[in-house]
Amino acid sequence: MRILIVTAGSRRDVAPYTGLGRRLLEAGHQVAVAAHPSFAALVGGCGLGFRPVPGDPHGLIRDRARAASRAEAENWEPPHGPCRSRTSPPRPSATPSRPA
Repeated sequence: MRILIVTAGSRRDVAPYTGLGRRLLEAGHQVAVAAHPSFAALVGGCGLGFRPVPGDPHGLIRDRARAASRAEAENWEPPHGPCRSRTSPPRPSATPSRPA
């Protein structure tokens, strides 16, 4: 089976998927990981195929950290356009509402 694992973020976000990919490879599957170009050596060093994901992971993390609120960070859209449809339902709040 051919498997593509797609991930983004920091090394801490990407590295666990290389372990998963390696186990799948050892089980006989063809595995590639799609991640930011800065992780090509990490992925390739594990014997996995690599597919580049455009963008700057450090910029993504920095922009999310600069958000004024959690809601702003959750609704952040990249400068190239939205990741989800404008007609998509709003994301649920991470904190449960309390009765007044």
